[in-house]
Amino acid sequence: MTASEVTLESLDRAEAFENADELAKPEDFPGQRHSKKSRRFFTFGIKQVAYPEEEIREYITYGFARQSLLQLRYNQWLEDGGYADTPATKDFQEFVKSDANLNRWRLTDEHLFLAKGILADEARNAKWLTPQAEWLSAKETYLDHVRQTAQPERWMGELTKLFDLRFREQYRGQGVENFFAAKRNSRGDHVREIKNGLEAELFNDWINGARSLNETGRLIQTLRQSLQTRVDALAPKSTRLREQAEAALRRAGENDKEWVKVGALSEFFGKRRRLLEAKAQNLQLNYLIKTQNLALS
Repeated sequence: MTASEVTLESLDRAEAFENADELAKPEDFPGQRHSKKSRRFFTFGIKQVAYPEEEIREYITYGFARQSLLQLRYNQWLEDGGYADTPATKDFQEFVKSDANLNRWRLTDEHLFLAKGILADEARNAKWLTPQAEWLSAKETYLDHVRQTAQPERWMGELTKLFDLRFREQYRGQGVENFFAAKRNSRGDHVREIKNGLEAELFNDWINGARSLNETGRLIQTLRQSLQTRVDALAPKSTRLREQAEAALRRAGENDKEWVKVGALSEFFGKRRRLLEAKAQNLQLNYLIKTQNLALS
């Protein structure tokens, strides 16, 4: 390039590192009076200036996607860095033992021992009183019944017959042993009902961002450990219940022995009534514990 071929305009453009190709016109910018400089240069070491638009879009997309995945996986928000790539420190021991949570999941002792219904039709069944309420009601009903319908000398025998009949045939319309034998065949339905409810709650919490995938897994693991601990305690609990039932039955027998010794004076001062109430209390406890023990089996 000779000096005569160099114009002032071309020198200005050379100093600005603009493309010397005359076809490469400066870029126009809407709303501006003057054109902008070209992004193409012909200086040493530079061929073209370009914005990595595709890479920028990919980087931004990756950033959003990574944050979304971290929220779903760990859900630990840090004010200075967004969602962290490590799990939050949480203890689920108390959470899985909460009465409110266990009741909602139908995993309380009352549910697992069928004191309360698990399936919808069981929960709606008005005959399903808890064992405590069932045998308390029986005691109060039978005490009034024998006092009003039987001679005093027959009170103890009639009371025993009524409790025995309720245990064998009338408890929840079937009798205690028949009821729990039938429900053992429905365990698969009970397990599915509990599983479906728990899965739905945990999945909704994860989708809504209330709990991360990591937290859900840790919660389930903690719940399994808690349930296993409760299962391991059933055998010694069953033994204790059996011993308590036998003790209550022995006390009821002692009440019978005292009954035959009551004289006219003791009867006048209400000893027969007190012995009847004591035996009713012991029979109530005996059959309540026997019911609970069968529920454990």
